[in-house]
Amino acid sequence: LKINETSLDMEGGRHDKQPFISGGEMLSIERSADRGQAAGLLPDMESRRSAVADNANRSLTWTLPREIQLSDPVVLTFQLEEENRALYDYIHIRAEENSSATVIIQYRGNPEGPCTHGGFCSVEAAPGAQVKLIKAQMLYGSDVHMDMTAMRLMEGARGEVLLYEMGAVHTVAACNLLLEGKG
Repeated sequence: LKINETSLDMEGGRHDKQPFISGGEMLSIERSADRGQAAGLLPDMESRRSAVADNANRSLTWTLPREIQLSDPVVLTFQLEEENRALYDYIHIRAEENSSATVIIQYRGNPEGPCTHGGFCSVEAAPGAQVKLIKAQMLYGSDVHMDMTAMRLMEGARGEVLLYEMGAVHTVAACNLLLEGKG
């Protein structure tokens, strides 16, 4: 998989360590993600989503039930370590009607590097839902990071995406927002 000068070797990727999740007591969490086609992606982003889906070594689906408002953020931390240098994650977040949450996804590297991360995160927000997604990439200077986010907001939903790229020698981050509704 390659974008400009940044490429990921998708073969033989291994990540045995489970991510650390805090604050998700009200969420329904499944250890595999629905990896179907994300709505409204441009062909270029769809091909990259498909490559991550086909090679993911970690996948999660989070569902925030209707009418649930979380005041504290849900934090998901992936630690890339010497034994787990390659992470290809596929994350699907569903916020049901009138729910709200802040979700923070952190990617931490290993100074012994090099480590590789390739990820795709899909967020679907139903009418009245509010989702704030913060993705923080804190890898090291010898690491490679390629991450894509897609957010689909139904009419009356609100969404925010903040991408913090604070490391890695090569990094690519992309975000696709799809707003559905009238006007």
